[in-house]
Amino acid sequence: MGRILIVDDEPNTRKMLASTLEQDKHMVLHAAGVEEAKQAISGNQFDAILTGQKMPDGSSLDVLTAALDVDPNLSVIFQTTATLDLAEEGMRKGAFNVLAMPFNPVVLRALIQRACAHTTLLRENNMLKATVTRLEGATAPGNGHSTNMGWMETLPPSFDLRNLLSTVEKTLIERTLQSTHGAQAEAARRLGLSRSDLSYKLLKYELRKISTAS
Repeated sequence: MGRILIVDDEPNTRKMLASTLEQDKHMVLHAAGVEEAKQAISGNQFDAILTGQKMPDGSSLDVLTAALDVDPNLSVIFQTTATLDLAEEGMRKGAFNVLAMPFNPVVLRALIQRACAHTTLLRENNMLKATVTRLEGATAPGNGHSTNMGWMETLPPSFDLRNLLSTVEKTLIERTLQSTHGAQAEAARRLGLSRSDLSYKLLKYELRKISTAS
């Protein structure tokens, strides 16, 4: 289940695409053009975007640029008709894949599932890398931090690194939110995260109850 943005100037097309995706319990938002898409992207975190090629106020390339500027991990899918030029350029510029129109519902559902999984994987990899970097910084000599990392010496010879880092990251976020009285903006600054990354982590670790949207 993911959060999907459909961008298309044809209401019937948006309706058919959304109806198909909602069968898999995806949360689907609509945009009738590039400007509406930009507003949606700036105010929400999506797992995939499905965009038409040409609209009165721009093209799928404009949607792709806006999406990747906000979240480089986001999977953007181009709808293709008889004209493939925009789709081909989009793939060169970082689009995830293309969807032939008129679409096959089975193909669409499978493609969106892969797109959401791809976005999630990239985000998790980046979060793990950021966590490792912060942990290494906390233990570097002369950095002025008082973080006690002695517990690392007690680790067993074999352990699940991903689960360990997730536990450490959740604890750091939880303590930072408590110290900022739930203020997300200040917590994100202290943790060295973007607001969208912090929002994703709050959902992942179920920490929204101790945060505010400041």
